[in-house]
Amino acid sequence: MRLREVIQVFNDGRFRSRLERQAAVSEKTHKGEDEGASILRALGEELGCKYVDSDSLMPLTTNFVKKESQSYPGLITEYKIRYVMFHVDDLFFCSEGYVEIQKDKKTYFAWEKV
Repeated sequence: MRLREVIQVFNDGRFRSRLERQAAVSEKTHKGEDEGASILRALGEELGCKYVDSDSLMPLTTNFVKKESQSYPGLITEYKIRYVMFHVDDLFFCSEGYVEIQKDKKTYFAWEKV
């Protein structure tokens, strides 16, 4: 199974489809932050998997993509997309998917078969 970010629903009623995204969980790496640490932080912030051991991450591939930013139209942004495999412990697995709640929006994630 692969986890996909499906949609963002903003508090003001707007929504943004996320099905075209290559990544399921996206997070910006902070300046000086180790890439593994940013992956673990993303799992914690977006899915609630806060007690994950970095040894459970298995790197797969890395892609670089240049495209126009959805948040800032007209700005070309380069994305470094890291694909990792991660075993979700039964404690954190939710077959219905996940919802990240932020002050301005909710982001919905769903599982898909690969």
